[in-house]
Amino acid sequence: MFYGLLSVADTYTVSECTKTIQTVMEHMLWLPGEQAMRMMNFLLPLLKISNRVRDALIDVLCKAMGSSGMQKRRMAIYGFCMILKQLNNSNALRQTSSATSFCTQQSISGYSMMTQNSLGSRSNPQRNFDMLTLEIIGMLRNCLQQQFDIRCTLYENLQRAVELNAKLVPHVLQVIDWHFRSFFDTPSAEEAGDDLDTVFRIRYDQLVTASDQQHMEIQLKDNLGKLVQFVANCLVTFERAPSGYDTREISRLLALCVQRMVANRLPIDDVSPPATHLKCALVLQQLNLIEGIVSHLCLSSKPNNDAICQVLPLFKQHCKLLDDLKTLAGSSKKLQKQSKKTVSNDTTTSIFNLTVNGIQMKSMCTQPENIWDLSILDKLLHLLLDDVVPFAASEKTIQLRSNESLVRYVVQITAEKVKNIRLEPDYKQLAYSKRTFKQLTDITKIIYERCIRRLPELWRDFDMQTSSLAAQCFVECLRTAHETYSKKFKEFVKGFDMASLNRSKAVTYVIQDVVDEFMKEYATDDSLNKDTFIAKLPVYLLESLEILFDHIDYGERAATESYTWLLNFCRTHELVNPEMGLVHNLLFIQRQKTHSGPFFESIARQLGHVLGALNDDISIDLPDPGLKSISTITAESCLQHLYVAVQKQLLNVEYFVVKANNLSYKCQLVPESDQSYWRGNLDVMERSICTQIIHITRTLLALTNVCIPLGSSMDGLMKLLIQHYICLKNLTRHYLSCCTSDASNANMRSTKFELLLREVGKKLPANVYELITYIEANTLDEDNQHLKTRNVQAQRAKVLRETRLIPKVIMVIEDFNKHIILLSKKTKTFNRLTDYLHLGTMRDFDIKSTDLKAAIERSLTDTHEIAEDDCTTEDVEDIDHSNDPSNDEEEEAETEIIQAPNKRQRQGRAPISDTEESQPKRRRGRKAKEVQSAKPQSDDEQESNEEQLETVETTQLRNRTKKRQTKKSTRLSNEEESAEERGPTEQRTKDMRKSQERDTGVKPRRLGLLRSGKK
Repeated sequence: MFYGLLSVADTYTVSECTKTIQTVMEHMLWLPGEQAMRMMNFLLPLLKISNRVRDALIDVLCKAMGSSGMQKRRMAIYGFCMILKQLNNSNALRQTSSATSFCTQQSISGYSMMTQNSLGSRSNPQRNFDMLTLEIIGMLRNCLQQQFDIRCTLYENLQRAVELNAKLVPHVLQVIDWHFRSFFDTPSAEEAGDDLDTVFRIRYDQLVTASDQQHMEIQLKDNLGKLVQFVANCLVTFERAPSGYDTREISRLLALCVQRMVANRLPIDDVSPPATHLKCALVLQQLNLIEGIVSHLCLSSKPNNDAICQVLPLFKQHCKLLDDLKTLAGSSKKLQKQSKKTVSNDTTTSIFNLTVNGIQMKSMCTQPENIWDLSILDKLLHLLLDDVVPFAASEKTIQLRSNESLVRYVVQITAEKVKNIRLEPDYKQLAYSKRTFKQLTDITKIIYERCIRRLPELWRDFDMQTSSLAAQCFVECLRTAHETYSKKFKEFVKGFDMASLNRSKAVTYVIQDVVDEFMKEYATDDSLNKDTFIAKLPVYLLESLEILFDHIDYGERAATESYTWLLNFCRTHELVNPEMGLVHNLLFIQRQKTHSGPFFESIARQLGHVLGALNDDISIDLPDPGLKSISTITAESCLQHLYVAVQKQLLNVEYFVVKANNLSYKCQLVPESDQSYWRGNLDVMERSICTQIIHITRTLLALTNVCIPLGSSMDGLMKLLIQHYICLKNLTRHYLSCCTSDASNANMRSTKFELLLREVGKKLPANVYELITYIEANTLDEDNQHLKTRNVQAQRAKVLRETRLIPKVIMVIEDFNKHIILLSKKTKTFNRLTDYLHLGTMRDFDIKSTDLKAAIERSLTDTHEIAEDDCTTEDVEDIDHSNDPSNDEEEEAETEIIQAPNKRQRQGRAPISDTEESQPKRRRGRKAKEVQSAKPQSDDEQESNEEQLETVETTQLRNRTKKRQTKKSTRLSNEEESAEERGPTEQRTKDMRKSQERDTGVKPRRLGLLRSGKK
């Protein structure tokens, strides 16, 4: 992108950096194909003025043409055609001396020496142009023997080059002629003579073949329909200056093809079920061939010929082939289902393998792709919609205009092609194409003038389906211009709307009148819900208004009038179709453009009347807007549009809060004489911010009182609350940075911040907590209803999904309260700010005490039963082991293990509650249970146990003292050995240290970490 801007801004300076440009072009061979084609656009300005850059690019493209990668070869085709587009006599001279710079037989395969000598003679004024064109086209000629995608790319880019540079036509026709003839089996013109029944067949084996006996693995080689359309464009361009090549044979082949196709004498062998992949591919080839012939007829049509008369019979065959393709598609689905059953029974083999050029396919019958471009569609629309056209007689177009199927098909294909303009890759640079912009404007003009302005007459006298398709085509044209040519949109509107010249109604008023007319006829009709095309028509018109309103400025009169019309429309009509809820989005946008003040609060209250309110005691101060368009059908979409409108308001407020921060900082830097002026501006801005947030808060206060259905609507409200409290926190931080004196405190009182806290502090959090209780109650009730039918994991995921935003909402509320407390402490004379805050609610996660007690009692009873069973088994084991004297030592060791943890527990942990003290801990292990069961004993047994414990403790002390003595003796012995190994200096310092200890009686303290377990 940077190189493109630089090459356009300063082309001559960039053209001098030839070595750098050559390095960049060499690296293009290592990039992906589309990325390299995108980079070529910055070379286009350089090619017009620098032959050296062009020659270096040709060398790079020759290397790419010989690559094995298909993307690199497509990049080479695109680059060569880009050179051909801007090639002329003045810039066609080759400057380099490489082997590819000369026009030789090796570089130009397929051209005779006589042709090369005649074109390369110095007396030819176009010598350089012809030689370079022959060289490039000779390289492109090799692509005609390559894969299917390479051939289609060549047809598309060469057609584009021929349309922009008509001098290329003789050279291109010389290459295409022999390739075009190879697909037809017919004798030459001299051999056939005037025989009308001469042999004429299409070699379908040159187009598609099957590599298996079941005809499921096919190889696509070419597309004859695209080739015919490309040749037809070349012939039309050649007729403007017919010199340099003989085109009679090409014209004869096209005429024979039209004649035999109209007479239905070129049928496919068999298109009846059962379906095969080869049959479907042949039907698609035949469809594209008919479309290519129709393109040839439209381009060659004149008032004095009968070319247009052949369009209708060809279209009938086209419809028949579409029906055959649908039949084959139904048969293929049945065949695939049978194959899946067979494969499931026998996993070793499958019936067939669907491939196209070695690529796996999911279905054998794909959706047919139309090959018409915008220029062909423009001619067809004029034929079908205009009364008089310059390229055909009016009496010959009557049958075309009266055919409903043909009109529908052309309008539908036009809508699809216009939509595809937005989906084209970036390297084609259609956003900067004047030709594409003009074609789009012309198509929009014919649709608007002949369909949209007369839409009521069209659905009454012609067909409702055609009217709906025309509205769809119109909105696709507007959307493409809006997204692709956004800077030229007003120029685009002036191109098809002649209101300024004719002093008639503008396009917005025309569409509004059409919508009103439609609602008068179909507002109470049941067909609005049953018929798809009737239901879609007003939606397309509203989408068109949305795009047109987006380009109306704030100060224009049309903005206010559009809001007035939308408000009257919503108050008048009750919408039955939920998709027409789009009108609320238009109403809210135009309201924000033209008006200020409380409006969305009344919309939220009306939604509460429709969906229900959580608390009916809240008083309603504002008048009801009385919008009949808000009903249970459109309430959910209205909620979403209302969220978007409020979110936009919050974004604007956040922007002005940042601006207020900057202005506050500026007030500290300006001189004292100017501080009053800037301080006044800051106060006005803060007052406006607080006023706007008050309106937003009242809207949210009304929304939190609505019984909003759970799901996306409730999530949208939660996200809006989070954004609202973040905005409030930022505003509070602004006041924290500003409040440094008593004067600033007085200014804060004057900016309605205290009034804002009255609205936000207690009312809104109270509603939010009630809303949270409503969400949890509805979630639990719904889960209880579907407990038996739903999976536990899915149920758990649903609960988490519907309640995931609740902690975030509570967190932002508490964060805002924290900043208000800080502000209240900072402004000591303004401590009543905290009085407006809502005290936080401790969330107990809805744990019911009765259920908790019941669960604890059940667990205790289960534990008691388990303990009794264990005790009975342990008593039997004790009887068996009581006579064994070896068990005494084990019991002593286990008493040590049990008593040691008890001491640690007494030191490190205290009981938390009474319930924990009253419930003894269950010890695991057989001996632990014996200790618990041994508590209720007699006095003699307790004394004997105490004596045993004393003996155990004395033995433990003896063992510890013995271990200490052994450790001390080993340490002393180690020190003596180390002292012998050390030098005399270290021993002397150690003796001096010991003598100091004896004299002072104080041992020096060692610094370090205490080991765990010691004090």
